[in-house]
Amino acid sequence: MSQVVSLQKALELDVARVGGKTLHLAELDAAGFQVPPAFVVTTDAFVEHFQRAGAGALLESYASPGPTQLAMLRDHQLSPELVAEIARAREALARRIGNANDADLLCAVRSSGADEDSASASFAGQHATYYYTGAQDIPQRIIDCWLSCWSSQAIAYRAANDRSAPRMAVLIQQMVLAEVSGVVFTRDPTEPVSERLVIESCWGLGAALVDGRVTPDRYRLRRIDHRLVSTKIGTKRFKVAEDLIDPEGTRLEAVPRHLQRRETLEPEMLQRVAELGAGCETHFRAPQDVEWAIAGGQLYLLQSRPITTLIAAAPQVKGRWVIFKPIIENFTEAMTPLTIDIVRRVIPRFGQFIDGRFYINFNMIKALVPLDISDAQLADLSLMRPRVDADVPRFDYRRVWLPVLLGLMGYLSWGMLLVRTRHLPSQALAGFKVRCAAVIADDRLDALTATRRLFYGASPFAPAGHLAFQVNVSSARYFILMDGLRSLLARYAPDFDPNLIGSLCAGSTDMLSTQLIEDLRTVAKLADSNTTVRRLFDEEPAETLSARLAAEPEARAFMSGLEGFLARYGHRGTREMELAAPRWQEDPTPLLGMISNMLDATQSDDDRGTKQRALAERALVEALPNQLARRIADWLIRRIRYYATLRENTRHFHVMALTTIRQKILELERELIATGALKCPDDIFFLTWDEITMLRGGQSDWRDVSILIRTRRVDHARLSERMPPSTFNIELDPREADATDLSGYCASPGTAEGIARLVLDPATDAALRPGEILVAPYTDPAWTPLFVNAAAVIVEVGSYLSHAGTIAREYGVPCVVDVEGCMQRLVNGQHLRVDASNGRIQVLSKPATEPAP
Repeated sequence: MSQVVSLQKALELDVARVGGKTLHLAELDAAGFQVPPAFVVTTDAFVEHFQRAGAGALLESYASPGPTQLAMLRDHQLSPELVAEIARAREALARRIGNANDADLLCAVRSSGADEDSASASFAGQHATYYYTGAQDIPQRIIDCWLSCWSSQAIAYRAANDRSAPRMAVLIQQMVLAEVSGVVFTRDPTEPVSERLVIESCWGLGAALVDGRVTPDRYRLRRIDHRLVSTKIGTKRFKVAEDLIDPEGTRLEAVPRHLQRRETLEPEMLQRVAELGAGCETHFRAPQDVEWAIAGGQLYLLQSRPITTLIAAAPQVKGRWVIFKPIIENFTEAMTPLTIDIVRRVIPRFGQFIDGRFYINFNMIKALVPLDISDAQLADLSLMRPRVDADVPRFDYRRVWLPVLLGLMGYLSWGMLLVRTRHLPSQALAGFKVRCAAVIADDRLDALTATRRLFYGASPFAPAGHLAFQVNVSSARYFILMDGLRSLLARYAPDFDPNLIGSLCAGSTDMLSTQLIEDLRTVAKLADSNTTVRRLFDEEPAETLSARLAAEPEARAFMSGLEGFLARYGHRGTREMELAAPRWQEDPTPLLGMISNMLDATQSDDDRGTKQRALAERALVEALPNQLARRIADWLIRRIRYYATLRENTRHFHVMALTTIRQKILELERELIATGALKCPDDIFFLTWDEITMLRGGQSDWRDVSILIRTRRVDHARLSERMPPSTFNIELDPREADATDLSGYCASPGTAEGIARLVLDPATDAALRPGEILVAPYTDPAWTPLFVNAAAVIVEVGSYLSHAGTIAREYGVPCVVDVEGCMQRLVNGQHLRVDASNGRIQVLSKPATEPAP
């Protein structure tokens, strides 16, 4: 019986002989899909080979062969008869595709396990695949594929899914020289009940996407009509190298800068990919995970397997935990392992990281807050959600002793700093920039030592401006003063709208986040005042704009202004609390998109914030006639404004510290890549500090960490696509549900109507048109310029004190935060009414093809 058959003949065999991947492709090829021609080496050859090598026991075992046996098996050659049969099949493959020179035919050698791509277990990424394989290398690559059955990750996966002993066929397929490739999930795997499909794409082969080494473009479309719901353009810094002669090489090569942020799929091709996925789902009658590639304008189907789980199960966690809102409201993605490890070493031990997000010990909060309230109410308080009832919670005097004792201890430790920061000059924190520069210049300091130096400070008696993290903690008085103002107005001005309190306390001219906007506006005016520069902004793609501006003599004044801006704000960027995230000073392309957006902005509503504050002040005068209460209220407003500004400004310097640490890490990464200890940029962020230390010291090498890095990259990408739960093991009060409208919490009052614009990344979605309603998963300072044009802001994760709320109040923009599910339930183009004062979002009309609910 032949051990090598064509893809068409494989359809006549069962899955035990040709494997799940091959059988699925054979079915799809027969159904008319564009599948690259292939042949398969069956599992009969697999069994015979290992029996002939004296390793038959492995065929019935989960155990991995030891190093000596593994080396012997890798050197044990295929039988001459099998080699001859493979050669004949390859020649037939060359004739079928019309390749006149058989020697030029390159193939992909792909695993096809007997239990691979099944409905219960996909084995995605667990077995080996080899690209650009010539005739002379195919036999060895088949052996390598077979041996991947006993890799540590495949053994662990097989044991966890209770699979039988391994059997593997190998698919040898025409190599598609992909210009673009990716995957389509016919149901969004991050949603429990999904009416959307997801397409991810990157330049070159999709292996870099599957390995988690590339941030792909991500498109979400409605299943019913393939209407585009949202687009997130990834920064595709790498692609799989087109010449993989050296299997131990980096495997990746840099993508030209002008292509890194360019969209990989045109609308027509996007629809074709969506239709391909839908066709596979219709054929198999189940949601599919489909791999595809584009070469020469032709769309190829590379693989289709069932989505084994539409949503990952929540982790089983002991104890009670509530998410730490000040971090999650700045970015919702999971932190990388190195960021987690470094942060964990310097912060107090009042919480833990779960799935890449930081959670606080709820039992500790309960012990420290002596209020007679339910667990659900305390959890809402911890999540910075406003009270929905007017009742002031009562103190439980039996539990006051612990917070009082800790408060006294804290005052003894922090009292001097509390006094020193009561009237800190606005420029005092600039001293922290000097400390960061000194740390960067000191080659003796590694990243971990630099973190401790910047986080803790040289001494408690150092200038307050050098202690940015401690100053941030001291500004927490903001919370107490705000609660005092609310209580005062509730008692002496019961008719005053409490939603206006935020407008009363806004208006600081010293806030760096608003200065960032004004300084960027100044740069935008330089662009608008020069005809040549303005033309480049209007005509040049964002990814090549920077290079064109740098080469244009007429743009010197503009480039000088941009360099001045970067000197002050270049350490900032999207996801800036994450050490792996690039900064504006490394790549100013996102800034140019923001400037382009400002060039098209209207200036008529620049004074919205001023008008809102004036209205709030008049309302306060009318509602609070008591002069003593008014003087107290005015003092509280001034103090709240001061501490709110101080709190927001310290974030600017926190990020400066993180950028300093990132620079130290990148220096170390370059050293490790130069010595061959690491292969790919950014891999260092998927190791812990101890693992990096061992790598640098020679106690481990690339082979020891490569699989670990790959696994962590894939896990990180998976976790980052899922919104984390707010709590673990705490039963929250149910939120009011509505079939069409949404609700959240007021962060900045007011009402507005407009068209919904979903923005996933301000670096690539900067063109928010005036009057549109910004809908975002979260915001950080990189999003700030979008507030200029926004009629209103809707944020999925946030609080009154979040960046979104703070900036919205400064600009008088209505803002609703903590709107659960808004990124899934809202669609670009919907007409919305935002009643921010009451935390309500009403869908007034749907896009033309929106189905009825």
